[in-house]
Amino acid sequence: SQAATDYVASPQGQNDIYTNTDATANSYAAPYSQNGASTYNVGVTNGSNTQPTSFTNYEFGIRTSFIKNVTIEANAFYTEVQDGIAPTENIILTAQKMTAIENSYADYYLYGNYTSAISKGFEAIIKAIPTKGLSIETSYTYLDTQAEYQENPDFDIATLSPDQINLTRDTPLIPSGIFRWRASYDFAGGFNIALNGLHSTIYDSQSRYVYEKQGYESIIAGLVGLPRGEVVAANDTRNIVNFKLNKSLADDKMDIYIYGNDILNKGRIENTDNLGVITLSQTKAMFGLGFQLNF
Repeated sequence: SQAATDYVASPQGQNDIYTNTDATANSYAAPYSQNGASTYNVGVTNGSNTQPTSFTNYEFGIRTSFIKNVTIEANAFYTEVQDGIAPTENIILTAQKMTAIENSYADYYLYGNYTSAISKGFEAIIKAIPTKGLSIETSYTYLDTQAEYQENPDFDIATLSPDQINLTRDTPLIPSGIFRWRASYDFAGGFNIALNGLHSTIYDSQSRYVYEKQGYESIIAGLVGLPRGEVVAANDTRNIVNFKLNKSLADDKMDIYIYGNDILNKGRIENTDNLGVITLSQTKAMFGLGFQLNF
């Protein structure tokens, strides 16, 4: 793993130099005059009496085809979540403990039944076949989720501020609005071309990268004094366009095709794992060809 030096509080409350030796466990080694070389860790453990999350869901939908060759669907939904599984790292760390390893200390944050949430929204879909061989489909989905810490046996939420209790982000992790579209056309001679894509509203796609340790910023960087990363990707909307051109052969027993995925993407930084040491990279458009046997 990569090593980087950071200043954080030692188990004795001193400000010693710690060396990051384990990106996944966020482990730090430091010299102490009291007990010689020691290791300080930040880890995660299960909360007490963790139970399965419960969901109560209500949904109402309609479908109609009052226009020839056009189908319209609309669905509204409302979901209540209780005993959601979440970490405590945005609030507190538990009391420091000695680990099973000599001169090794650890602060633990917990995963347990700490959250409740309400999720509501709707989806509208229109499908049409305006002419032989051509099919078109569009849809729009709206989602609004409000989450907060709930009463639990591991920490008293009465001691938290409203901002700490409220887990709803200003910029949501999942886009609140997504518009999708798809079109497919069958040509003579067994050819078919399909196009599809989506547009999303702004969502939490920001990534911070720490160049010194060649890894994304840890999720607990703000708690233990790790260096903050440089913003390499901002919160943004998302646009995706895909295509596929297919040719059927041998009485539809074999297909050959060419395709393009996310063809407008000229290079987008994606943080796939902010716990590990991951080289800064970009995802781009993908193109290819292939064949398929149909039995």
